[in-house]
Amino acid sequence: MVQATRRRWDRCGATRHGGRAAAAAEEAGIDAQFLAVDMDPREPTETIQRFMEYVDAVHVPAAIDEGAALSQRFGVAALSTLIIVDSDGQVTFRATDPDADTIVSALHKAGA
Repeated sequence: MVQATRRRWDRCGATRHGGRAAAAAEEAGIDAQFLAVDMDPREPTETIQRFMEYVDAVHVPAAIDEGAALSQRFGVAALSTLIIVDSDGQVTFRATDPDADTIVSALHKAGA
């Protein structure tokens, strides 16, 4: 989960690394789905799109966490939080700003 605002782009490591991990996972044949979640419901869609381009993650879908439903469900309070949820809906990994190798490793451990 990330907040994508211009003034914070340099701090959004989870999306930057998540975008790289998504590409690495695809190349390795890992069956996983990625979603970047913006925590600010006032964020314009255009800003999110520019941010995803900036972090080279245009292939990762993005959503706005309207009403903080996802943040509350998964207990996210910090920017650059990355969560891996397995096919049963269980959180198998949680970290703030993990690198791409850590994300790919956690995907393997989650059975992806």
